[in-house]
Amino acid sequence: MIYHFIANPEIVDFFRDTAGHEAGACIDSEHQRFTNSAWAWIAQTAVLLRDAGLPVSMGPELRPDAVNLGLAADLRRLPRTADCFRVSIDADQLRARWSNAFIVQNKAQAGRRAYWVPHWPQPGLLKRDPDRQGFKNVVFFGLARNLEHEEAWWREVCGQFGMQFSVRPPAQWHDYRDVDVAIGVRRFGRKKFNNKPPTKLFNAWIAGCVFIGGADSAYYQVGSAGKDYLIAANERAFTYHLKALSQSPQLGDQMILEGGRKVNRLGLRERTCHHWMELLTREIGPEFERWSETSEPFRHLQLRAGLVMDGGVRFRNRCWRRAKDFCNRAAFWS
Repeated sequence: MIYHFIANPEIVDFFRDTAGHEAGACIDSEHQRFTNSAWAWIAQTAVLLRDAGLPVSMGPELRPDAVNLGLAADLRRLPRTADCFRVSIDADQLRARWSNAFIVQNKAQAGRRAYWVPHWPQPGLLKRDPDRQGFKNVVFFGLARNLEHEEAWWREVCGQFGMQFSVRPPAQWHDYRDVDVAIGVRRFGRKKFNNKPPTKLFNAWIAGCVFIGGADSAYYQVGSAGKDYLIAANERAFTYHLKALSQSPQLGDQMILEGGRKVNRLGLRERTCHHWMELLTREIGPEFERWSETSEPFRHLQLRAGLVMDGGVRFRNRCWRRAKDFCNRAAFWS
């Protein structure tokens, strides 16, 4: 059985160039590439699974004789024929519902034919300097536009406790050497972001930093709030955590130890690779074999049902966007 990854020419070249080399070292040496879904989900997964011994191929087109794995957006650009078995890697994209199986990044998305896989940790991650004392540098690893408030607000709050705040650019997402507290707050409030992964928490555990996150479901699915990470559901909670870390650094040190213990069981590259191997060989591989034994009319029926469902979801989303736009316009003119 072959596991075929759908990828663009640049990723295909990387896949070919790294053949015969240690996968992890190749990925870490080019960590600057892995800042989008195509590199994080496709390139990384294919190279590491090939290194682990699975029969893996890669190319821009579907293969009728293989398990085809691709980002949902890439599958949408390919022919929707009934002669290929597809696995939609949803990431942050609209699920390709005519696929035969789905891979999701949040446990809340798992269900019938939808399987959760922990996201890979940050390639080339440089851990926090073990000689650092106390908690001074607070860093957000992400795009500034995804922060709840302007950067000035974060700098002001951190400054109240003698701390510095900064947003780390994508080219430095791997560098935690001077980081004491990593931030993963998308929004203050109780929104669970059930389509987002716990990657920022994994990275903080591996790096040896304290992690302060929002109410994201992904964090409490894998972590223990108050023990190996902190939740800041509102501005007051965020301020409280900074005050506690500044006045009682030992609390942060203990949290870092707990995170280190947790990541040894979940979150390391080796554990994620094992999870992928188990999923493909025990779940998706057998599904492909059963599908291969079905009749052509059944495959066409299954494909058509998925297309109808996909059309319904897209129509619903268009209606929702138009209604939201109408409400925004009405509020503007009122």
